Amino acid sequence: MGIRVQSWLSFLPALVGLLLCLMSCTGTASANVHWINAAGGNWSDPNNWQDDNGQHRLPTNDAADITLSGAYTVTLDVDDTCQLLLGDGSGGQTLTIPAGRTLTVKSRFSANGATVNNAGTMVFDVVDFQGYLVLDNGATLNNLTGGLLDFRSSRNMEWQGNGAQPKLVNAVGATLRVDDPIPGGAGGAGNLDILTVLLDNSGTLDVEGTSMRLVLGGDSRFTGQLRDGTVITGPSTCIWAGGNLTATGTITINADCHMTGGCVFGGTHTLTGSGALQCQDDSNLSGAGITTTARGFHVYFTHDPVTLTSQTARTVTPRVASSTVNLNGHTINNSGVVTIVSGERLLADNGAVINNLAGGVFGAQGGGLLTWDGHGRNPQLNNQAGGILRQVANVNTGAVSFTLEDIVFTNSGQIDAQGTDTSNNILVLDNVNHGGGRVALNDGTLVTGPGACRLDTSYDTASSLTRTATGTITINGTLRSDTYGSAVGSYGTLAGTFTMEGTGVFQWGGYLIGPGKTTFAPGFHVQTIGGTLAGHTVVNKGTVTPIRNLFLAGTALFNNASGGLLDFASDDPNGDDLDGRNGSAAAPPVLHNLAGGVIRKSGGTNFNTIQDLTTINSGTIEARSGNLWLCGGIYNGSRGSFTQDGGQMLLNGGSLGANSANPIMIQGGVVTGSGWLYSYQSDVTVVNSGGVIRPVPRGAITIRGSYTQNGRGQLDIALGGTAPGTGFSQLLVSGKATMGGTLNLSLINGFRPTSANRFQVMTYNNHSGTFNSVTAPFVAQYGDTGVTVALGHVTPQVPTLTSLSSTSGAVGSTVAINGTNLSGAAVFFNGVQAAVNTAQSTATRVLVTVPAGATTGPVRVVTPNGTVSSSTPFTVVLIISGTVTRGTATIPGVSSTTGPVPRVPVFLLSGNDPTALATGVVDPVLLTGNPALVQRTTNAAGRYVFVVQPGVYTIVPALPGVFFSPTLSTETIGASSALNQNFAGAGTDLTPPSVQLSSASDAGAFGTATDSGSGILTVVVTLQGKGGLYYDWSSLGMTPQFTTRAVLGSYRVVNSFGSNAPLLNTVKVSSQSWNLTLPNNLPKGGYTLTVRAIDRAFHVSAPLVQSVVFGVALDVARSNATNQGVRPSTILLSRATASVATSSIQLRFTGSLDAESASDPQHYSILVNGREVEVESASYDTKTNSVTLALAQKILHSGDRVAGAWRNLRDLSNGNMNGVFGPSVAR
Repeated sequence: MGIRVQSWLSFLPALVGLLLCLMSCTGTASANVHWINAAGGNWSDPNNWQDDNGQHRLPTNDAADITLSGAYTVTLDVDDTCQLLLGDGSGGQTLTIPAGRTLTVKSRFSANGATVNNAGTMVFDVVDFQGYLVLDNGATLNNLTGGLLDFRSSRNMEWQGNGAQPKLVNAVGATLRVDDPIPGGAGGAGNLDILTVLLDNSGTLDVEGTSMRLVLGGDSRFTGQLRDGTVITGPSTCIWAGGNLTATGTITINADCHMTGGCVFGGTHTLTGSGALQCQDDSNLSGAGITTTARGFHVYFTHDPVTLTSQTARTVTPRVASSTVNLNGHTINNSGVVTIVSGERLLADNGAVINNLAGGVFGAQGGGLLTWDGHGRNPQLNNQAGGILRQVANVNTGAVSFTLEDIVFTNSGQIDAQGTDTSNNILVLDNVNHGGGRVALNDGTLVTGPGACRLDTSYDTASSLTRTATGTITINGTLRSDTYGSAVGSYGTLAGTFTMEGTGVFQWGGYLIGPGKTTFAPGFHVQTIGGTLAGHTVVNKGTVTPIRNLFLAGTALFNNASGGLLDFASDDPNGDDLDGRNGSAAAPPVLHNLAGGVIRKSGGTNFNTIQDLTTINSGTIEARSGNLWLCGGIYNGSRGSFTQDGGQMLLNGGSLGANSANPIMIQGGVVTGSGWLYSYQSDVTVVNSGGVIRPVPRGAITIRGSYTQNGRGQLDIALGGTAPGTGFSQLLVSGKATMGGTLNLSLINGFRPTSANRFQVMTYNNHSGTFNSVTAPFVAQYGDTGVTVALGHVTPQVPTLTSLSSTSGAVGSTVAINGTNLSGAAVFFNGVQAAVNTAQSTATRVLVTVPAGATTGPVRVVTPNGTVSSSTPFTVVLIISGTVTRGTATIPGVSSTTGPVPRVPVFLLSGNDPTALATGVVDPVLLTGNPALVQRTTNAAGRYVFVVQPGVYTIVPALPGVFFSPTLSTETIGASSALNQNFAGAGTDLTPPSVQLSSASDAGAFGTATDSGSGILTVVVTLQGKGGLYYDWSSLGMTPQFTTRAVLGSYRVVNSFGSNAPLLNTVKVSSQSWNLTLPNNLPKGGYTLTVRAIDRAFHVSAPLVQSVVFGVALDVARSNATNQGVRPSTILLSRATASVATSSIQLRFTGSLDAESASDPQHYSILVNGREVEVESASYDTKTNSVTLALAQKILHSGDRVAGAWRNLRDLSNGNMNGVFGPSVAR
C-alpha cells in the first residue's frame, strides 16, 4: 500500500531538521552512553552508564545504548529523555518502566531481541533516516496495565526480517496513543504504521490529534489480535491496512476505523461503540467466525471513505463506479447499522450469513449490491423480526437500487425502501447468475417507504418454488413482483399461504403460483400490472384494481370475498383484464364473487373483459360506466361461463355483457338497475332459472339477444304511471323471449290503474310460452312483439295460509309462511309486525324474521285482498344469549380485544344458589342430570344460546385460566328473552387458590380462602361419615341421608362470614373469610370435612381435609335426641367482638333469645389462636339481644384471633340455634 512506500521528498523535512540540529550542536553528533552493569540495575545510577569518553553519566538527551550481552533488567526509576538502542539480539535484555515514570524516546528507537515492560509512559518522538521503529529477533514491547505508549511522529514500526517476528502487546487497561507531533520535536505528522510487528491488543488504541493516524498492517506479514476489552478511540482514523487481523470478545470502537488494502478480518467478536468500521475495496471479513454489531454501531461497505461529520451525522459521497468487499464464509449478527454505500459490491461466498437482528438496520445508501460469486454455498440474509432492511437514496442521484442477487433471503422484519419514489428500489433477484437463491417472506414482514421492494427474476415452476411467503405480510409501502415473459413461472413468482395487509400497495406483475392461498386483507390495495395466478388461490377482502392483464392458469381460484372489491377503474386497451390461460383441454380457472364481494367497473367509457374463466357471482357486480363483459371466450374456444347463484347484478350507468356462445345464467339473486345486457360479438343469451329480473322503477333493462325464463324465474315490474320506461319499468328483449315462471307486478307511489290502462311491460322480436303466474288482479296478453298487462275482471284472491315451516322459534329466527295469494303480505306475530324478506318471498311463500317483543300466539297475514291467521299458535321461545370476547385477557389465537373466543364453557344456573355451579366445577361427572345447571360452549363467533322458561337464571363463563367482566350475570326471564348477555376477558390467572381452616367442630367450621390472581369465587364442602359415606345436604333438618357415591346433594357452598347467604363473589376478593354451620342431628362419631376453594378463573384448590367428631367435642345441656323434630330458628348472629380490656366476648343477635339457654356457658365453645379456652360465665342482655361470655383474666391479647360456636340455643318461639363465628381480632 502507499502508506509504506514514500518518495525521497517525504524525507526532506526530516533531513532539513536533522541538518539544522547538527549545525546547532558543538560540532559533534549525539553521544552514545552505554549500559555497563551486566547484573542490571536502576537507570538513575550513573555508575551503570559510561559514555564513549569513559565518563559515568546518564544518557539524558543522548543515545542510551543498552546492548551489553547477558540477561539483565534495567529499571527506569527516574524520568528521562534520550535515543534508545535496546538489546544485542540474544533476547536477554529487559527494560522495565514502572508506573509513574516517563521515558521520552527522541530521534531513534530499536529493540533487538529485547523486552520492554512498560507500566508507566513511553513517549516516541522518533525520526531517523530509515523512518522506522525497528524491532528484530523476537523483541517484545509489553504495554502493561496502566501503561501509555504515546507516539508523536510519523513512523513505521517494522520488523526487518531478522530472527523471530517481534510483538507489540497492549494489555487490558493499557493505552497506545497516536497524537499530534510535539511542538518543536523531532517527529512529523502522518501515520504510525504497525507494519510487520505482531499486535496483541486488549487495551485502548487512542487515535488523538488532527494530523496523525494509526495504521495496523500494510504488509502481508502483519498479524494482529484484538482481544476482549479492546477500545479504539479518538477523533482521528485507525486504518486496518492489510495482513490478518483477528478479534475476539467485545471490541469498543469510538473512532473511525477503515479496513482496506486486502486486510483479512476474522474471529468471533462483538463490535460496539460510537464510532464506525468502514470496509473498503478488497478488504475481507473472512472465516468461520461471527461478527456481532451492537445496537448503535455502524459498519460501512464502501469504496470511498464515508465522512463522519459527527458521532451521529454521516455524509455519503455518491459514487458511480463500483468495487468489491468480500464476506467469505463469515457470519454477521447485526443489531446496529450495516450499510453498503453508493454502488459498492458486497461479495458473499462460501455460505456467508448476515443475520439482521431485532433493532438492526442492514441496507444500502445510494444503491448497492449483495451478491454471490458461485463459490461454495449460497450466502444467507436473514432479516429477523424487529430488523430493518433499508435502501436510502442519496439526494439528486436519481433512480438507484439495493439489489440482492442469488441470495437465500429470509425476512420476518421490515423492508424499508426510502427515497423520493418507487424508482428507488430494494431489488430482490433470487436467481440471476449462478442460481440457488431463495426468498422467504415470513410472518411479521413489514414493507415501508416511498420506494418499492421488487421481487424479480425468479425461474420458478410449480414444482420448484424458491420464493415463498407465510403468515401476515404488512405492506405500508410498495411491494412489486415484475414479469417480462408469458410462460408460467418465468419471473417474479411468489408461493405459499400468507396474508397481505397494510396501507400500501402490492403491484402484482409476477406469479402467485403453486399450492397455497394468498389473502388480501380488508383495506389492502392490489394493482395488477400483468400478473398471473397459476394453480394458486387468492382470497380478496381488500381492493384489487386491474391496470394491465391478470392471467389465471391451471387450478387457479380467485375468491372475491365479503368486503372485497375488484375494481375496473379504467379501460384496458386490450379489453381482457382477467384472462384464463388453460387452453381448450383443461377446465377454465375460477373467479368466484362471494356474498358481500363487489366486482365493479367504475371508470372508463370503453370495455373491460373477464374471459375464459368460470365466473360465479354470489355478491354484487356493478357497471357504473362503460362495458364489463363477464364471459368472453377468445383464447380457449369460448369456454368461459358466467353463473349468478345469489347476490345481484347492478346496471348503474354502464352495461354488462357476455360472449354470444356463453349465456348469462341467472340461478339466483337479482338483476336490477337500468341499462344493457349484451354481447360485443353478436347476441347475448340470458337464462333466468331461479333469479329475479327487476328493472328499477321508471327504467328498463335491455337484452340485446334472447331471454329465457323458466318455472323458478321471476320478472318484477313496478307500475307507477302509464308512460313506458318512466311511468313503469320494462324488460326489452331484441331477440326471442321464452316465458315461464312468475310475472310479479307491484304498484308504487300511490298509483292506482284503471281498467282502461294498458302496460307493455316486456318487448321482444318473437316469443314462446307464457308466465306461469301473474300478480292478480292483472292479466297478461301475449302479442307478437310484447307482453301487455291490464286489470282483469276477476274476483280478488284472498290469502290462504297452509303451513308454517316451524311452530316455535326464538326472536330473530326465520320462519317460512306457506299459502296462496301472499303477494305484498304484512305479517304479525301475536300483534307484533315482523320484517319480510321481499327478495326471497313469492305469492306462495313469505320469509319473515320473528320480531323483538313477539309473544306466543297466532301468526296473522295481511294482504291488500284480505287477512288470515294461523290455526295453531306460534310459540316464541325464550332464550338467553350473548357473546364472549377476549377483552384485556391474553387468550392464545385471539389477537383483537374485541375478537370472539370460541369453545368457552358457559354455565346456566337456575336461580342464584351457586351450589349446583360449584358441584359441576369440582365434580364434572355430576353435570349430567343436574337440573339446576346447563352447560353450553361458544361457537366460532364466540356466541352461546340457552333456551329457557320464565324464571331466574345466572350465566357464568368458565374458561379455565381466564376470568371475565362481569364474572356472572343474573337475569329474570318473564315474557322476553335476555339477549346480549356479553362477557369480555378481564385477565388471566394460572395459579389455583388455597383454602385454610381456622376451626372445625361438630357445631360448625370457619376459615379463609385466598387467591391473589382473579380472586375467590366460592368455597364448597363435602361431609363424609363412617365408611366414607357422603352426607346429603338436601336432607338438612330431616333424618340424615347418606350415599356411597357423591351425588348432587353431597356438595354445599359455605356462607360468607357474617352472612346467611351462600358465598358467591362477583368482584375480586383476594382473601375471603367463610363459615359453615354443620347439621345438629348427625349420629355421634368421626366425620371427614373436605373443603375446596374455586377462584374466578375456575381453578379448584387442593382439597383441605379435616376430621370432626360429633357428640363429643361439645357437651351441651340438651342432647341431640332432644332436638329431633325441633324447628330451627331464623335468628342470626349480627356481630361478634372480643375485648382485651374485659377479657370477654360479646355476641349480638338479630332477635330475642331464651334467657336461660343464652346464659348457660355450656352452650358455647371458644378458640383463641386455635386453642380452646374455658367460658367461665355467660350473661344475656334482653334489651340488646346480646350475650357476654367471660373468659379468664388476661387470656386475651391485642391481635389474637378469636373464633367460636354455639349449640342448642333457643329463641322465644323454642326455635333451635346452632352456629359459628370468627375468626375475629381481639381489640
